[in-house]
Amino acid sequence: MGTKLGGTMANAFSKRITAYGVSDRGRVRKLNEDAFYIDEEIGLLLVSDGMGGHDAGEVASSEVISRLREGLRGPMDRFVDPMAFNADDDGDDDTTREYVADPLIAMVSSTLEETNRILNTRNQERGCEAGSGMGATVVGFWLPVISASGVVFHVGDSRLYLFREGRLRQVTRDHSMYQQWVDFGREGDPPSHNVILQALGPLEDVVPDIAYQLIQPNDILLLCSDGLTGVLSEKAITGVLSTVRRDTLQTGCEDLIEMAKEQGSRDNITALIARVKS
Repeated sequence: MGTKLGGTMANAFSKRITAYGVSDRGRVRKLNEDAFYIDEEIGLLLVSDGMGGHDAGEVASSEVISRLREGLRGPMDRFVDPMAFNADDDGDDDTTREYVADPLIAMVSSTLEETNRILNTRNQERGCEAGSGMGATVVGFWLPVISASGVVFHVGDSRLYLFREGRLRQVTRDHSMYQQWVDFGREGDPPSHNVILQALGPLEDVVPDIAYQLIQPNDILLLCSDGLTGVLSEKAITGVLSTVRRDTLQTGCEDLIEMAKEQGSRDNITALIARVKS
């Protein structure tokens, strides 16, 4: 079960997490090109932000969610716990990016690449030049029943945050010109925040970020589109997530979206909050 394009849904999945999502077209846009998905059966959370105009963004984000859901619906009983592949972990307290030959990482990577190929082929068939046409960002959290840890993945500037023991941490790093400017020392004038370097669809090749994320009881995850993060500070997000309980996930999502509107967001806004059971 799941939902997308402006609806809401609460679900419990993998017997470890409860989640709720809300998507809003905002105060300026006539169409909501954001989509989100909560899948109880395979333990999957997704947020996708479409682009392209004239309904193309809506098509792209919906296609991204559909392809990921189907691509990650594989026979899990043939896999062992993926953390067994990380005996040589460097000691990072939360994540490891050593995923050579890891089956879960490989499934996510191949599904994202196939999704990108399908969208890009459609763009080419419509005569779109490289870098143009419909596309979508995506951020996801996948917690298969066989895994002690979740898999975090993203393309673009939709984000995943982890709120743990009163502290907020941005887990994903934006694929954007602004983030690249920050990484290279902030030299010269800052570029616009909304110029992204990667999305699914516009280019033939895509390089997603994929990593494991250890989870603990009472952790809170926030997956969201840039309509939220473009206007809300981490302090504001922390203030909302610090009040979230198992039975107030919907309220948390709605509060974040209303705050983004009040702060002048001109984009679609999507917030999906998940809480790890104690």
